[in-house]
Amino acid sequence: MEDLSFMDYDISLDKIFIGMNFIERLYDFIRIVDVLQKKVNYVLKPKIDKIIDKDQICYNFWGRGAVCENCISVRAYNQNRTIFKIEYADNYVYLVTAVPVVFNKNKIVVELLRDITNEGIIDVQGKEIGEIHKLINRNNLLIVRDAFTRIYNEQFIYEKLPYDILKSREENKSLTLLFLSINNFKAINDVYGYKAGDYVIREFSRLIRYYCHKSNDWVARFSGVEFVMVIFDLNEEQTYRMCKRINDKINELKFSFEGRNIKIEISIGYHVIKGERITPDEFIKKASKMLYSTNTPEKDSNLERTYEGLFHKFLLTEREREVSLLLLEGLSNNEISQKLFVSISTVKKHITNILDKVKVKSRSEFIAKYPNF
Repeated sequence: MEDLSFMDYDISLDKIFIGMNFIERLYDFIRIVDVLQKKVNYVLKPKIDKIIDKDQICYNFWGRGAVCENCISVRAYNQNRTIFKIEYADNYVYLVTAVPVVFNKNKIVVELLRDITNEGIIDVQGKEIGEIHKLINRNNLLIVRDAFTRIYNEQFIYEKLPYDILKSREENKSLTLLFLSINNFKAINDVYGYKAGDYVIREFSRLIRYYCHKSNDWVARFSGVEFVMVIFDLNEEQTYRMCKRINDKINELKFSFEGRNIKIEISIGYHVIKGERITPDEFIKKASKMLYSTNTPEKDSNLERTYEGLFHKFLLTEREREVSLLLLEGLSNNEISQKLFVSISTVKKHITNILDKVKVKSRSEFIAKYPNF
């Protein structure tokens, strides 16, 4: 056989790939997914000649009835790069590749799945199915879990929160985001040492995770001492009460480390949406702007400090704080509405919340009870 010269190989990759149906031969399933709605928009293999049913949910393929915690398609979309993972369905193990592609000026994600059960890529010989599933799950969760606290990490927030916001809007259900921060963490490190600070972070993470009762609720570490909780189906009043419970729990707890009791001080802010179009960043920003501290400042002759003492004591939100000050100035509902550029019904709602929190029955009683406030 005559040897081929180097120039004989000078052919385009396009011709090779097209001629060999390269991608189709390499993968068993190829599909286009809507990463926010978790829907399969189109299946390229196995071959079909039409867009599939709208209700075809991408994670149904895995047979677990829940959104993938380690969703590489969202990650590929957010980071604009190809992402891989190992996943399983029934008795089969798959290599999953998520590729972001720009098509007609829109970014889409193509998912490519290959059955690698018998390829030797992952050792399944002699292992029970449950053992294989456990191994894969553990590896996938390492990507989206904070290694230090074992709750979710910041990456997970930006992969899961867009879907939760969309689901809340489509189902017209309320969605609450709580933003929590440990205020005195530097002092804890300075007084008790860094090991004590690490202990406090882990214990605080464990405590707030307890308040995620429903399967779709979750908590994540946003940064060093800042945390995000996402809770479904809570209205404003229920959210406030949850914040109050967390506040009370933190105030009564002393974190014991090496025989020393450590008191922590936190701030909590929240924002509730229902049918609202909002980005994850906006959602987090609104909640963090409503931060109020759980520790009450000492009495101070300065009027502003006195104001802050009352706000912290009753956990008034920032908007309720504004309405309270205008109430004490003697402004009417209509005047408060014009001053804050909100509807009168919204003003009435805030006043009702304020009176309920401060435990008075009327605005006149509120003004009388706190004349110097």
